[in-house]
Amino acid sequence: MIHADLNVQWPHLDPGNRMLTSGRFGLPTLASQFHADNWYDDATPRQLVRRFIESDAGLAPGTQAAVLLDDAQRLVDSPLSDRVIADLWLASSGRWYADAQFDRTGRPWLGEIIDECRTYLRDMDPCYRPRLAPTQEALRAAVLHEVQACRAVLDAATLHAALTEGAGTALEQAAMATAPDLSFRLLLETLLIAESTVSHEQYARFTELGEHFGYHPDFVLHRQGLRAAA
Repeated sequence: MIHADLNVQWPHLDPGNRMLTSGRFGLPTLASQFHADNWYDDATPRQLVRRFIESDAGLAPGTQAAVLLDDAQRLVDSPLSDRVIADLWLASSGRWYADAQFDRTGRPWLGEIIDECRTYLRDMDPCYRPRLAPTQEALRAAVLHEVQACRAVLDAATLHAALTEGAGTALEQAAMATAPDLSFRLLLETLLIAESTVSHEQYARFTELGEHFGYHPDFVLHRQGLRAAA
């Protein structure tokens, strides 16, 4: 029996928390929600964002919003051009041929996501003050190496897409200019969307990188569709 006045003491929100049980969090995972061609049949883009940030089952309320806000704010604050930011969104959402306005506006679209996250966080925890989590700069070179190893394959996969230069090119710029953790997750989501096959050695390195970032042990394994070569 659960009493009506039960007071659950949740841990403090941590935008750097990567050990989430679902293994699905942040901007790349939100992007994947837009992959289906008929996403707009029952929701507006902002409604889809709201659904995602409310998916805190088993987590402290506001966790998804805090992590997503961290990702979106990092891209907004980065030196990346709006065009590259739009390319990253198109690549990780699989909307390579999309021409809808919200897909193409770079920072303004991220600004809408940030607004939704901040509104939700104010409702869930009025005392919470959003902050950027520390980045693991020591892993930047390793992430850049993995992006460069996949660049040609990803650029070829998106050669005739709506992206300016190709997914691999955009991801390489992101790996040099924004948080290594975010760049790595964008890479994995884009490889998954592109149905790319990676070598066993690459897959092992992805798993090791995930461990260094503090992900759930099965984070890479749960990227269903990301395959190691036979």
